[in-house]
Amino acid sequence: MTESNAKDHSVMENRHDHKEKADNVGKQTLNGNKNNDKLLASSIQGKLRKESPLPDQTCIYRVPHKLFRHNEEAFVPSLVSIGPYHHGEKKLQAMEEMKLWYLHGLIERKPNQNTSLEKFVTEIRSMEQFCRDCYDEKFDHMSSDIFVEMMVVDGCFIIELFRKNSRFLDDCPILNTAWMLSTITNDLLLLENQIPWKVAACLFDLTGEENENLHYVALLFFGNVFGNFSHPKEHISSERHFLDIARGAALGQPSREDNCFGHSIPSVTELLEIGVDFKCRIEMMKSDLLDITLENGVMRIPSLSIGDNGECFLRNLIAYEQCAANYADCYATSYAKLFSCLIKSTKDAEFLMEKGIMKTQLSKEDIACFFTRVCKDIEIEGDSLYFGDLAGSVEMYCERRWLRSWLTMIKRDYLYNPSSIWSVSSGVVVILILTITQTIYTVLSYYK
Repeated sequence: MTESNAKDHSVMENRHDHKEKADNVGKQTLNGNKNNDKLLASSIQGKLRKESPLPDQTCIYRVPHKLFRHNEEAFVPSLVSIGPYHHGEKKLQAMEEMKLWYLHGLIERKPNQNTSLEKFVTEIRSMEQFCRDCYDEKFDHMSSDIFVEMMVVDGCFIIELFRKNSRFLDDCPILNTAWMLSTITNDLLLLENQIPWKVAACLFDLTGEENENLHYVALLFFGNVFGNFSHPKEHISSERHFLDIARGAALGQPSREDNCFGHSIPSVTELLEIGVDFKCRIEMMKSDLLDITLENGVMRIPSLSIGDNGECFLRNLIAYEQCAANYADCYATSYAKLFSCLIKSTKDAEFLMEKGIMKTQLSKEDIACFFTRVCKDIEIEGDSLYFGDLAGSVEMYCERRWLRSWLTMIKRDYLYNPSSIWSVSSGVVVILILTITQTIYTVLSYYK
């Protein structure tokens, strides 16, 4: 073998050895990747959960940023923290001592034999997982003891405050301080500042006396924040937390089904111009805020009281309906949307205030932009909106009004002052067409 051939043979052997090594490395890498893939897949599988991340009882939410950004103060407690979302915040620490003072007073009073801290802790710990599932965030950093203590202290503080208010006791620093009472009333109706109703009801029963009702003392405390709480409903269906109870008391439960509210309604001024009259519905004991009707050209609207905390309350109701997946009927949102259509100017607001439909210490300028402001960035499906029947009645009234106006004009311009036989004939034909059209609308309205 020549020297040249020997070199070529050596190069070929080196290339072959290099290829074998590369193939071996490739196989090892492939096998390694497969093993890593199995490990990663197993890791992901371990993180999967069969149950929904939001259990059925989830009802207390963080306010979405798109709503929160428009008025942060409307969603954040100013004085007292209730529940886990704002627990431990520095600015709210002063009230922690006050809560313990109320709890001490409750224990000392010992309204019945079940009133003991040990009994409170035992009962609340038995429902701890249920309570945790009521929140849309997982508070894994909170130990069982811390979570249960928070529920007991916060729950006892609330029910004792309600009781003192219902009995007109004068030993309550909160009730005796106007600014503090107003601020805490607002704080207790914030979506992020709730405890489950089940907790409050349990503690109320353990500390209750004969003929006491948690619904009654709660709504008596909240008063006329928004709507009419003066006459608590005998039965409120969904008992989730205090904001939910206040929602039912303020808006009521619709007594009838309604179609979706899919299109705009003219403003008060525009409706007045076409002949609609407005009256305050005076049978407030029988009607709810949602009971708004248009009959025979008269729109009847129940009186609405808006207190100093009215905007915060309405914003939190809307946020609650936006977050709750099981709310098919967004009554608070629908109510706000309706009034954002009716009130477009200070003139609209002033008229409703003069009619007694809107009762508030707010100025007409504030009321004019109140509902438009709270409806900003709200997303809702048309079939979830209420007041469809009302919108249909308004549309039908406008169409009839238009027909009546044309009939009057034709009679005036063509019949009463005809310039020719042709004009009379034309007028008769037009009147006939319009009369038939009006009859059709009347029949359709009847069957709707």
